Amino acid sequence: MRSLLRRLWLSLGIVIASQLSAQTVVPVHEEPRHRLVYEGDGFRVLDVRIPPGDTTLFHTHDAPITYVSIDASAVDTQPLGGNWLGIPSSAPPLWARGRVTWNLAYAREPVTHRVTTVGPAQFRLIAVVNHGPGAAEAGVANRIGEVEEENAWFSVARASLQPGESVQWGQSGRPDVAVLVTDGIIQASISDGTSELAERGSFVVRTAGADASLRNVGSAAATLVIVSVR
Repeated sequence: MRSLLRRLWLSLGIVIASQLSAQTVVPVHEEPRHRLVYEGDGFRVLDVRIPPGDTTLFHTHDAPITYVSIDASAVDTQPLGGNWLGIPSSAPPLWARGRVTWNLAYAREPVTHRVTTVGPAQFRLIAVVNHGPGAAEAGVANRIGEVEEENAWFSVARASLQPGESVQWGQSGRPDVAVLVTDGIIQASISDGTSELAERGSFVVRTAGADASLRNVGSAAATLVIVSVR
C-alpha cells in the first residue's frame, strides 16, 4: 500500500510540475529556445531554434521585432489563456527560408504566447528586437543592398555578393545586423576586427559609427539580409 501511495504521489507531482511549467511566463529573451546571442544599446539579437515536436515556454513580446527565417518548418501558436490555432503537421512553413518579416504591433500591445514546431524540420529564426523609441524621419544613411522595408524601428535590405566581390559598409548613426541567409562565406571587416560568416544563420553586428566592409571569400554567390536598428 505504501509503495502504491508513493507512486501515486510521484505521478501527481509530475503532472503538477508539468502544468506549472506550461504556464510559466518569461520575457522573450529569457525563453530557452529564444537564445540571447547579442545585446547592444537598445536592441537584442535572438537565435530562435525550435526542434520538431518541441514547445517553448509562454513568453512575452513587448517591443518591435524583425525575423529573418533560417530553417523553415510549420509551427502552431497558443496565446496565454487561449487555444492552439490547430496548424497540422502537413501545413507548409509560414515563412520560406531567407524571408524577412516583422511585427511592430508589439510596441502598442504586448503579446504572450507559446510556439510548437509541428513540421518535420527545425524551425529557426534570427530575430532582432528594438527596445528603443524608433525614428520619426525616413531613410537610413549608407545602406547597402536592395531595401525591402523601412519603418520607424527597422530598415531591412538584401545584398548578394559574387565570389571575390566586396562592398563598403559605410558609417551609420545606428547599429546594423548582417545575417547570412544562404550557404557561402562572407568576411566582415569592422573597425574593431574581422569575423567570418561561414554558415546560414551566422551574423555580425556593425555598431553605430563603425567603418566596415563585406567580402565574399567563398566559391559561390552568397546573400545577406541587413537589419538596421533605428
